[in-house]
Amino acid sequence: VGPAMRWLASYGQYEALLRVNLKDRYFPVVEVGVGQADKTDETTGTNFKTSAPYGRVGCDFNMLKNKHDDYRFLVGGRVGYTSFKYDVLSPGLADPIWGTQSSYGALGNKGSQLWAELVGSVDAKILGPIRMGWSVRYKLRVAHKMGEIGEAWYVPGYGRGGSSQLGATFNVLFEL
Repeated sequence: VGPAMRWLASYGQYEALLRVNLKDRYFPVVEVGVGQADKTDETTGTNFKTSAPYGRVGCDFNMLKNKHDDYRFLVGGRVGYTSFKYDVLSPGLADPIWGTQSSYGALGNKGSQLWAELVGSVDAKILGPIRMGWSVRYKLRVAHKMGEIGEAWYVPGYGRGGSSQLGATFNVLFEL
């Protein structure tokens, strides 16, 4: 879904996860990815651009009574972090008296963010080692540091700016 969202919208992410199955009950997980955004405001012409890696670590717990079933209902948590650079450019403002254009912008602004996620997910065995599933995530920003020009419009791995956010993922899993 991430590549499709990036193609259809002005932001998206590509990610992979490694999940270890401990007795069909506990599932420690590591997720890594790259988040990208390239957004130009239609009214002002201001452009925001970033591309950076991110990572999340956590653990899921199988909540079903029959732990060894082909279906799983998982609940868990993650801690995510990213450090990124972003550019903000504007075509500028026209001086109404002199008729000149004054452009502004900032390149290479540095930002970082630490966040926590509460995750609920389901997945099912499709064929052999192939599983498919989806997850819903509630994200809460724990700490952040942004550049001199203010908060970033998009934070890789977290999504659009703000203090809390809902998100979802669709997964195709290969279980060994």
